[in-house]
Amino acid sequence: MAVRMLTRHLQGYSATGYHKLSYLEFLPAAAKPKSVVMCVHGLLRNCHDFDVLANALAEDGHRVVCLDVVGRGKSGWLPTSEGYSYPQYLSDLAVLMSRVLDDPTTEKVNYVGTSMGGLMGLMTAVMPNNNIKSMVLNDIGPFVHKEPLESIAAYSKLDPTFYSFEEVVNVMKERYGGYGDLSEEQWKSLAEHSSRTEVVSEGEGEGGEGKKVWKLHHDPKIGKVFETAAINDVDLWAMWDLIRVPVLCMRGEVSTILSRETAKEMTERGPKAKVVEVKGAGHAPGLMSEWEVKHVVDFINEQQ
Repeated sequence: MAVRMLTRHLQGYSATGYHKLSYLEFLPAAAKPKSVVMCVHGLLRNCHDFDVLANALAEDGHRVVCLDVVGRGKSGWLPTSEGYSYPQYLSDLAVLMSRVLDDPTTEKVNYVGTSMGGLMGLMTAVMPNNNIKSMVLNDIGPFVHKEPLESIAAYSKLDPTFYSFEEVVNVMKERYGGYGDLSEEQWKSLAEHSSRTEVVSEGEGEGGEGKKVWKLHHDPKIGKVFETAAINDVDLWAMWDLIRVPVLCMRGEVSTILSRETAKEMTERGPKAKVVEVKGAGHAPGLMSEWEVKHVVDFINEQQ
């Protein structure tokens, strides 16, 4: 029996009410999975970033759950920009973990997080009675200089309109070139899942009424957070030193978010992570090559 991919939903709660949380579940052929793996994406990304990795893990016998963080992908949008914050994300993550762990055979999850998703995992892993068994941090660590964060903040404030799918593909390549050496089909898949279509009204777009345009598949209000909040260095070393689970860190060779110095220090303190450098990648490795996927699958299998 092949891997089954299901789209599921549940409700998160914020100060302004309830919101939809969407996630993908990849189910292995085996009746009893080896483990549960939870994957969480970066700032403006979505759950489909993990399609290749999730399929490989499910084929290897793991149950995999990939979240669309609120405001991204098929999850709902919050009414104000102020709601897009780590306390909200961690609350939603706890709701999803409760759903996933509502199974007497599952006590903990192996966690995979890219960038923002990795920080969510790090913050969760230091909480009392948390349910994380191991972590894969994709190009993120406990210290990030503010300069590269300012670059991310700059493009996250934009809300572009595209008049062809090819334009979306080109923007994916421009913004996410750090993913590494992706095929044209992989770039198109990223673009497809990272965009939504709208129909422009009369006088807009190329040709006026009834023309289709493309928008990025996240709430533009996410970027507005950076208009009022000061951008500073991220320093979570105190949290890092409290982590007691095995950690694999995938670092892009030319990453500006996770420096080589920070990665080295991650191997020397706290959980003493294993660091794997992905040649030619920046921020963040796409986790789509056979080599990258094998490192993650092997690490998770070692935790069983």
